Amino acid sequence: MKINRSYDGNYLSLGNRRYEQGIGTHTHSVIEFPLPENAATFSFIAGIDDEIGTADAQFFVYGDDKLLWQSPMYFGYEKRLPTTTLNIKGVRVLRLQVTEGKEDKWDHVDWVNTIITLEE
Repeated sequence: MKINRSYDGNYLSLGNRRYEQGIGTHTHSVIEFPLPENAATFSFIAGIDDEIGTADAQFFVYGDDKLLWQSPMYFGYEKRLPTTTLNIKGVRVLRLQVTEGKEDKWDHVDWVNTIITLEE
């Protein structure tokens, strides 16, 4: 896992667009972290990093072991990846998980523009 870099240490890049902030990782990854009590929303863009090209991966977000969101299967070079915003009020542990599709071909994936909004 790399912070603000792709898995190979390059710029984070999805759909031929660079991102300054996010997490670069590999498929079959699980990233868990505790949330502050006043966490309200989590927004992000998830996709396959351009350094790999084509691959297959699916993304999941869990809050306290409950599925909050899952992506369709991504294959790389998607041009219009949406920003997703999830309600995480009351969630104590957030888990970002990625699985490969048919096979693991050194699939490198990114979670970019990751923002946790807090309530006052």
